Amino acid sequence: MAVGIIVALFVILALAIGETLYMKSKEHDRIELEKQTAIEIKDKVKDIKKITFTALYESSPGIKNVDFDIEETDGTVIRGNSVIIGSFGFHSGKGLKMGSTDEKVKVIYTSGEEAVLE
Repeated sequence: MAVGIIVALFVILALAIGETLYMKSKEHDRIELEKQTAIEIKDKVKDIKKITFTALYESSPGIKNVDFDIEETDGTVIRGNSVIIGSFGFHSGKGLKMGSTDEKVKVIYTSGEEAVLE
């Protein structure tokens, strides 16, 4: 009886640790995807001061969408943009100026983490 309880506790503990590691791995993968997307956006859109990621989701198997807002260097905020990962391109680039941004760009990821792209 006591051995069964101990085994059950170890199984529960192993599952909890496994789930925690899995969730951290998923979080890391999401941030890495957002970092790569931020670099692509900076390389394809000019006059960017800040990129704020608002959502990351899978629209169909293997196709991920990343929604984001842009603040331009003049303070204009352009909301509701989306990029499709897989066939990389802007699904909806509402008023974005195509080109590239050479200045530093502040990035806010869906996790709330912030970074600066050089």
